[in-house]
Amino acid sequence: MAARPWLLVSSTALPVLFVLLVAAFAGGGCWRSTSGPDAAVGAEPEGHLRVVATIFPLADLARNIAGDAVEVACLLPVGASPHTFEPRPS
Repeated sequence: MAARPWLLVSSTALPVLFVLLVAAFAGGGCWRSTSGPDAAVGAEPEGHLRVVATIFPLADLARNIAGDAVEVACLLPVGASPHTFEPRPS
């Protein structure tokens, strides 16, 4: 095996390091701030979560699983086709 002076860790430690980095970034994305402008995003005052689904079957599934614990909204209007629907920026 040729010497690689630019590689500071052994090639067997690279997969372990990669997994640890991915886990650190994934775990950091799950952190919820308790203060600041983003603290109440998605939460109602009484503790209900807001769930937004793209199509009705997913909204109905979320409503059936979570029950009254969440407020479910569907992005697709009633009667619209998910294949031809184009959302507006408003």
